[in-house]
Amino acid sequence: MDFKNIDKKYRPVPFWSWNEKLNVAESLRQTALMDEAGMGGYFMHARGGLQTEYMGEEWFENVGACIEECNKRGMHAWAYDENGWPSGFAGGELLKDKKNFALAVEHKTDKFPVIDEDIIAVYKKNADGSFTRVTEDIGEDEYLILYKRYDESYVDTLDGTITDLFIEATHEEYKKRVAPEDFGSGKAMPGFFTDEPQYYRWGNPYSNTLPREFMNAYGYDILDKLPAIFFDFDGADKFRYDYYLLIHKLFINNFIKKIYDWCEANGAEITGHAVEESSLGGQMMCIGGVMPFYQYEHIPGIDYLGRGIQDDIAPKQLGSACAQLGKKKAISEMFGCCGWDVTPTELKRIAELQYVGGVNIMCQHLYAYSIRGQRKRDYPANYSEHLPWQDKMKEFNNYFNNLGYMLSLGEEYANTLVIHPIHAAYLTYKRGEEYRSINVVEDAFHALSNKLSQAQIPYHWGDSGRQNFPQEVTPFG
Repeated sequence: MDFKNIDKKYRPVPFWSWNEKLNVAESLRQTALMDEAGMGGYFMHARGGLQTEYMGEEWFENVGACIEECNKRGMHAWAYDENGWPSGFAGGELLKDKKNFALAVEHKTDKFPVIDEDIIAVYKKNADGSFTRVTEDIGEDEYLILYKRYDESYVDTLDGTITDLFIEATHEEYKKRVAPEDFGSGKAMPGFFTDEPQYYRWGNPYSNTLPREFMNAYGYDILDKLPAIFFDFDGADKFRYDYYLLIHKLFINNFIKKIYDWCEANGAEITGHAVEESSLGGQMMCIGGVMPFYQYEHIPGIDYLGRGIQDDIAPKQLGSACAQLGKKKAISEMFGCCGWDVTPTELKRIAELQYVGGVNIMCQHLYAYSIRGQRKRDYPANYSEHLPWQDKMKEFNNYFNNLGYMLSLGEEYANTLVIHPIHAAYLTYKRGEEYRSINVVEDAFHALSNKLSQAQIPYHWGDSGRQNFPQEVTPFG
């Protein structure tokens, strides 16, 4: 193999933090520095400190100039699909209308309430610990009241009509503004990075679409058993399974699949990652299972924060899904929160652990447009000219480009399939006691992962799914 002329498409592609007043000349200067450092391009990432209007005229003036410069240099200028994260709220545009807000179920016990649109249902508690739904005051001293909590920081990703608005405000706008000869897979602007989309992670997820969707999926009323997400009683585990499976499916179908389908129809690519991929508790809190998410990314990815050596669950799930789906590229957003004193040796170790698991493209977190003021404290280190060993970055980047390219040429030998336990967590998971509610299966999950890896047994995770579920997505099985 001629390492002097190796394919450069596996070069690192950092988050380029647009965190300052943008200036075309400065944007082009920094693009040249990234090229000199052996980077293959960047994700144009609106971030805290930005003083140019997001998605405004000056924003797109810089986008256009960067795309043109990348075209000259054989680099790629990817769009980051949000102003901050998690992706989906269109820089705040969708938060102007309450019907788009993220919804959660909350509960309290009190006297029979005045029924309004935010009350989901009211129940009396039975002697056996179960609950019966009531629609009027029947003389009980107190009732269980389930109600909606709105959070104007995020949107309802279970509702596909809201995702349509996000696509219209973001992806369609880029397509309109970028020249057709530069927009799309293999071109100067290949597509989009989506960052940490999720259903509502800070409460029990709910959607105004859920009663209809639940009845369509299972043939019974979600309100009959909804207290099961808070309390244990006969049949609660079955309901929790149905509930978590449905919201997971709705999130997959109505968020990431919609974006993937738009990209497919418009010749673009979608990459990025979900969130909290490295544990069952994290996946239950945010997405209900990460592996089916990868089906709807052209370049699936993970997030790997910090300088510690983690279990290899996240990269192994990613590598397993890519192998099963025939996807040749797998990206990791890595090195965030490592600190200014992190060494190249530490970074190399962190990255190689992930490349063993299936990653072959590095997204360095992050390349800062500016480190003025508070910006220098944005989860450093920054892999830019502000780094003391920036003059050695090209050697570092070339090494990982070559490693990623070579790994992409072969096929991993893995003769052991381990059924992923995420669906077992559906049965017992409860908010407020996240770890305690699933600790038996969580502990076994991590222990088995460590044992297999330490014994150097080549294996893949397999998401068991449920083949007869009447939704469009069919998880791996």
